[in-house]
Amino acid sequence: QAERIDIEANAASTIEALSFSGALAATSGKDGAAGSFTGSGAASYNKIYSNVEAYIQDAQTVQSTGDVNIKVEDSSSIDANAIGASVALSSSSGGSSVSISIQVSIAKNEINNIVQSYIDNSSLNVADGELNLSSIEKASINTKAIGVAVSYSSGESSISVSGGGSVALNHITGKNNAFIKDSIIEIGASDNDLNLVAENTANIKAIVPTVSFGSGASLGISVARNIIGWNSNDYTADYTTAGTPATLSSGDTVKITTDPLDGDVYKYIGSGLSDADGLDLIGQNYGDRTAWEQVNLSDSPLEVMAYIQDSSINTSGDLYLKSRSEANIEAIVAAGSAAIAMSKDGSAVSVGGAGVYTENKIQTYVKSYISG
Repeated sequence: QAERIDIEANAASTIEALSFSGALAATSGKDGAAGSFTGSGAASYNKIYSNVEAYIQDAQTVQSTGDVNIKVEDSSSIDANAIGASVALSSSSGGSSVSISIQVSIAKNEINNIVQSYIDNSSLNVADGELNLSSIEKASINTKAIGVAVSYSSGESSISVSGGGSVALNHITGKNNAFIKDSIIEIGASDNDLNLVAENTANIKAIVPTVSFGSGASLGISVARNIIGWNSNDYTADYTTAGTPATLSSGDTVKITTDPLDGDVYKYIGSGLSDADGLDLIGQNYGDRTAWEQVNLSDSPLEVMAYIQDSSINTSGDLYLKSRSEANIEAIVAAGSAAIAMSKDGSAVSVGGAGVYTENKIQTYVKSYISG
C-alpha cells in the first residue's frame, strides 16, 4: 500500500534540419558561342515515430492512501528547411549564347505517435485521494521549401531557359488516449474526484515559395500537401510511372515511383487516353482533381479519446472525462516566373509560366464516453 502513486512518461523528440544547395555557372565569349548549364537540388526527409505510455496493467490489487496520477505528455517537433538556388549566365558579343538553369527543393516530414495513459485489467483502491489520468500530445511541423532559378543569356542569338520547383509534404497522425478498461476502481473518501483528460494540438505550418527568371523561357511551380489524420496503405496499381502504356482508361491506377510523391497511387477518372508510342506517366498532372484521385489514403483519423469501458467505478466525488483536439494547418504557397526577351534588330520571343498546387486535409476522431 502506497501513500501516493505517480506514473509519468514524457517525450520531446526534436528534429532540426537545414538542406541547402547552390549552383552558379557563367561564361562569356567574344566571337564564338558561349553556354552555361546549372542544376541544383535540396531535399530534407524527416520522420518521428514514438510510443509514449504510462499505465497500470494486469495488476491484481493496487492500493494507495493518497492521490494516484498517471500522466503522459509528448511534444514532438520537426523544423526542416530545404533551400536551393541555381544561376546560369552566358554572354557572347559576336556569336550565340545559351544558358539553362534548373532547381528543385523538397521537404518531406512525418510524425506518427501513440501517446496513452491508462488502467487496464486491474484493481485499484484509492483510500483518500483523487485518481487522475491525462494524455497530452503537442506535435508540430514547421517547414520551408524555397527554390530560386535564374538564367540569362545575351548575344547575336541567345537562348535562356530556367525552371524552379518547391515541394513540401507534411503528415501528422497517431493516437492520443486516456482510458480505464476492464478494471475495478474504488475511491473511498468523499469529495475525491476521478479525472480523465486527453488533449491534442497538432500543428503544421508550411511556407513554399518558388521564383524563376529567364531571359527567354521561365517556369516556376510550388506544391504543398499537408495532412492531419489519414494513413497511407499498400495498394496494387495497374501501372507505375516507369511504364509507358499505349492506353489509359478511366479507373486505371498508377503508382508513382519517384520522389517526392514516391508510393502514392492515383486513379485516373478522366476520358480515355491513347498514344501508339506510349503514354508518359511521369509527366501527368496528378494534382488535377478532374482527372486523378488519390486512392492509397485510408480513413485513419487522428484519435483523441477519454473513456471508461467495461469497468466498475465506485466514487462519491466528481467523474470528469474530457477530450479536446485543436488541429491546425497554415500553408503559404507561391510561385513567380518572369521571362524577358529583347531584340536590337530582329524579333524576340519570351515564354513564362507559374503554377501552384495546395492540398490540406484534417481528419480527427474526438470522443469521451462510458460504455459497458
